[in-house]
Amino acid sequence: MAFRHRVLCLLLFVCVSAHGQSNGVGKRLAVIQSAQRYVGTRETGHNGGEPARLFMVPYGYQAGTMWCGLFVNHVFMVSNVQHGVKGAALAANWSIPKKAIIYRWGVAISNRRPMSGDVALFRFGGKRIDHVEIVISWPEETNYFWVIGGNTSNPSNPKQEGVYAKQRLKSQSLIVNRIDYFN
Repeated sequence: MAFRHRVLCLLLFVCVSAHGQSNGVGKRLAVIQSAQRYVGTRETGHNGGEPARLFMVPYGYQAGTMWCGLFVNHVFMVSNVQHGVKGAALAANWSIPKKAIIYRWGVAISNRRPMSGDVALFRFGGKRIDHVEIVISWPEETNYFWVIGGNTSNPSNPKQEGVYAKQRLKSQSLIVNRIDYFN
């Protein structure tokens, strides 16, 4: 309960601080609110259960599919925000096109800082991007940021996988990509 309260307070902060960030504020807020609705959705088995019903099957994928990109895709779809990502199931595809990259290896590109509704990409185990999450908050004065992601571990119980809000170190994020919110 305390964790949900922190997330709700964080979302209130995002709503207030997002005011005036860009013309896409309403769409960014819709993405954040849609992602929040799924926090706590848990897997059963390996990449199955409710996430398969919500995020995989409607998009033509079977239970057992890695679904972090499908979660992000679903959130954008139900928020009526066009993202233009081809092959959204593959996390690495959220880094295309390169002109949308605003943050790489700890450095802001063209002085653009990450904002709520951007997508953060990670490389946890291999040589390529293998995970994507939605940025909720990117406080300037800290070395961490907040995300909501699917196919990720529960911060309170790492053995549970599902949709969770998490605090990540900025140094963990390989890339942050800005979706075009003006379409």
